[in-house]
Amino acid sequence: MPLGAEVEIVEVFGQEENQETIEGFDGHWVKVKYKDMVGFAFDGFLSALPFPKMEQLKDSLHTFEEVINPDAPYYGQNIERIFEAYIHLEFLPVCEPVEYFNGNYGGGTDYVTLNRLNNGFTHGQHGYYEGWGTELIMPGTRLSELKNLVLLLSQGSGVDRSTISDIQTELKRVTGRESQITEILRLDMLFIYIKIHYSGDNPYWSLIISCASA
Repeated sequence: MPLGAEVEIVEVFGQEENQETIEGFDGHWVKVKYKDMVGFAFDGFLSALPFPKMEQLKDSLHTFEEVINPDAPYYGQNIERIFEAYIHLEFLPVCEPVEYFNGNYGGGTDYVTLNRLNNGFTHGQHGYYEGWGTELIMPGTRLSELKNLVLLLSQGSGVDRSTISDIQTELKRVTGRESQITEILRLDMLFIYIKIHYSGDNPYWSLIISCASA
């Protein structure tokens, strides 16, 4: 099955006692159908999130006069732009955004914009005088799906192999048992976070990618 292929889950055997962890991804073995073949796959590497279509994402950046710069002095800008383009390409807003501005901060104006999306996710944009960030709040997702998204967006943004290796290493230690924001990576001016939210006792996740402008 090539990366990004669509599969049908035929049968789920997953009980908590059967959970495995492979390369830092938690999941179970499930029976899947791919084309006319039926077999087994580890669902830690499966995701219901849209697969990032990198050529379309980069084309959309040019449409908005944004450019992926392989020589950028910091990596956050490229990954954050790809993340923002992914949200705009794959999800539709269902209402006008809610905006908050704080112009009294000594270093300049801070702002937060929240936009409800058609699948129940929320898109957040955070700005401040030293940089900006993008957040996607994703109820109903599994942590492994979010980890897969981080890797795919990072690989498609054109960052170097050592950065990808750093991200993979840090993702392995994110277990979901923490009750606060977990920093995955801080490299130069790139910041990637996974934040845990709770609906009752059930956790769900948001991904925050931000970068400094200085």
